[in-house]
Amino acid sequence: GFHLHQGLSVYYKFIWDSPWTLLQGNACGQTHTAVVSWSQKTTSVPLNHPLDIHFAAPSTVGWPKILVIIRGMDSYGRSLISGYGFAHLPTQSGFHCIDIHCWRPTGSMRDEIAAFFLGNTAHLTNDDIICNKAAWTSRCRLVTVPAGNIKLSFSVILRHFGRYGMDGPFPPLRPANTLGKGNYEDGELPPSY
Repeated sequence: GFHLHQGLSVYYKFIWDSPWTLLQGNACGQTHTAVVSWSQKTTSVPLNHPLDIHFAAPSTVGWPKILVIIRGMDSYGRSLISGYGFAHLPTQSGFHCIDIHCWRPTGSMRDEIAAFFLGNTAHLTNDDIICNKAAWTSRCRLVTVPAGNIKLSFSVILRHFGRYGMDGPFPPLRPANTLGKGNYEDGELPPSY
């Protein structure tokens, strides 16, 4: 896992497709660096970083995801890539806990030895490959190793989704050609997340 580092921080980015719109909140950010005392035999590092984001959408197409990049701080104070991961946001109102299984790219044995002693771990040049459907063919050619897990707790509020048949654990997808003003009464807002 992430046990070789003195501190951990998480860069996060929300990703969504059209027709979703960000109404309020930060689409990306970074947590503080939590200093770790591994001598206490701890298996988790609490970051306690609040995320507050508000979307609106007329359809479930393009449902938002969260991408995470974990950075570890070594004993020399260098910030190193420790892992990548992503998860879809919950599709139902309420409190949810999500486990994001993280991974990192690996190189040859020589690269891994250099990473251990010098701290220069292999990293991606573009984070689109992590959760973009179009990059799937490139991602399945990556050689990776497990890096650890990130646990996220969410409180989700869905508003007006039930009016449009989008209430439940797996909202039905509506065809793109049914989107637009014709789906809403005058002055009515689309559902929001």
